[in-house]
Amino acid sequence: MFSLRFISPLLATALLMTGCLESTITQNCEQIATQQCQQCTACVKDDAGLDAGNLCGFSSDIGEASCIEELTARCENQASARQQLDSDLEVCLDALDALDCSHLYEAAAQNRSRTVNQCELLL
Repeated sequence: MFSLRFISPLLATALLMTGCLESTITQNCEQIATQQCQQCTACVKDDAGLDAGNLCGFSSDIGEASCIEELTARCENQASARQQLDSDLEVCLDALDALDCSHLYEAAAQNRSRTVNQCELLL
């Protein structure tokens, strides 16, 4: 039977830190995704064919919960490959405050990334 007392303190710390890091990444990515999806939902223009899915860069309209789920997963996948992860997440979160409807409308019209430049590598 495996016993935890045989794990070195260094290994135990590494295992705990990995769990904490993954949790922090998930929390930050959820926050980023929530902010992005809420802004897309707030900017919907049905008469112009700009639904929340389109404004967030999806091929079809999706609900806010699905948007958050999709963007969180995308962020987590991208974050795993980043060297300066904490910095990237913080810069993205701060920059999302500047995301407004005009940015989303212009990005949709030009078929380019729907988020701010600082978040493009994560979303």
